[in-house]
Amino acid sequence: MLIFILMTKGIIQILGLIMSNAIRLKYIKPKLKLDKNLIIVGSSSKLLNFDGKKIDQFDSVVRFNRAPTIGYEDFVGNKTSLRVMNNHTFDNFDLEDRFTGQPRSFIPNLKDQNILRFSFGKPKINWEEEYDSSINHFFFNYKKIKKLKNIFNYNSSKLMMTGTAFICLCVLSGLKPNIIGFETKKQIHHHNHYWEELDNEASPSHEKNEDMKVINNLINSREVNSIEL
Repeated sequence: MLIFILMTKGIIQILGLIMSNAIRLKYIKPKLKLDKNLIIVGSSSKLLNFDGKKIDQFDSVVRFNRAPTIGYEDFVGNKTSLRVMNNHTFDNFDLEDRFTGQPRSFIPNLKDQNILRFSFGKPKINWEEEYDSSINHFFFNYKKIKKLKNIFNYNSSKLMMTGTAFICLCVLSGLKPNIIGFETKKQIHHHNHYWEELDNEASPSHEKNEDMKVINNLINSREVNSIEL
């Protein structure tokens, strides 16, 4: 009887792994899993033409940095399973010289969220004091970005954008994410976020054309599903 019970438990565990819809992401500490029914939400102003309820229908919803949902639920939904941040956002630096719609108060007001930090090393000292105790903190060491660049043919010495890097990380981990609100074509007009107008283009530390090339390659190879706006 004991042997039968142990065998039954083993079969149940194996079936659970096979049937599980969650996949662990590579290179992230501690372990982080996302559901296969996943959408990664960018920041394009074109999202103002979208129905946010369609975003909330996904099991896992990923957003970036200080991209808000409050006040924009009709367009981008209100569900957030994971928020991915670059190091200066996570450390809550004042970015209002470039981004007028990203107040520092956004960070302390976050509660009950999973936050993935993209950074070369440790966050600033006493960072916990600025975050609510309900926050779950995950870490991706940006030193691993060289591997992503090689695998996904990113031909520039500049930094891959956090959004592009996270999409690549999902694909490398075995996910086929849905993406929305990312630039895939060169725009004649200036690109804005859905919550703010930008005075400047992307940071000079990035090569936007390379990021668009990588994302387009993933769309064309059907490793990523792009939802048109």
